[in-house]
Amino acid sequence: MDKEYLSAGKIVGFYGIKGEVRAGYTHGREKQLGMVKEFILEKEGERFPLKVESLRFHKGQMIIKFATVDSVDDANDLKGFILKVKKSILEQNLEEDEFLIADLVGLPAYDKKMKLLGTIKFVADQGSGSIISIENEQKKQYLVPFVKDLVPVVDIQKQMIVINNIPGLVGEDEI
Repeated sequence: MDKEYLSAGKIVGFYGIKGEVRAGYTHGREKQLGMVKEFILEKEGERFPLKVESLRFHKGQMIIKFATVDSVDDANDLKGFILKVKKSILEQNLEEDEFLIADLVGLPAYDKKMKLLGTIKFVADQGSGSIISIENEQKKQYLVPFVKDLVPVVDIQKQMIVINNIPGLVGEDEI
């Protein structure tokens, strides 16, 4: 189930008096998240589905009304749960050059001469931009800013990315 579902946000508290919850989420995915009809809620081994009655975005957060959550107490009980959604829903309506960050993890990273630099271990959102962690064969990790100048090619179909390996970015002696 884990590869079929992706984290879409985290419930941070209740909103109003009608059982709505506030959730943090990755910005820029409002179109896809607005189509979600059901979330899987997960926390500390507990996992269950909840149908979405309404979902809107307000002041940088998702405001969600779940079908069976009707009070402040019920909404507050959901605080801390991770919202998971089917990957296929998030893939809908992606633009031509768009992809899901989760699709990058595990991909090989090459330099412009197609020399293998390593494998993508994770992508971290740093607020002002994302960072890619590349691990080479010696298990050394390098952090690369995820910007077009340094990562000119992301090809999900060919299962690879290309890094513009400028001096000092990914160690020359280790690759």
